[in-house]
Amino acid sequence: PEYAEAFYHRGIIMSKAKNYHDAISDLNKAIELKPDYADAYDERWEAKDAMGDLRGALADVEKLIELRPDGHRSSTGSTVISVPDFYIQTRAFLKQRLGEQ
Repeated sequence: PEYAEAFYHRGIIMSKAKNYHDAISDLNKAIELKPDYADAYDERWEAKDAMGDLRGALADVEKLIELRPDGHRSSTGSTVISVPDFYIQTRAFLKQRLGEQ
């Protein structure tokens, strides 16, 4: 598991470089090594979304809702949002884009 963080950080770098295929590969490896690695799922859904894999992104958001049910709070700029609320809103948005209810 100590290498999961290395794959995670390299995945972030690849994603920032818009190299989403390699980002997803690295994030997959991080998750394989540490299956409850919520931060890796968080990065991976965004990379999948950027590649147009809306179903894959939705699956990762669903996993995040499962992994982060506790109301952990995150700060985004000047707005503080409940992380579960953010993922629930993201799930709804992805389902809308997929034409689902």
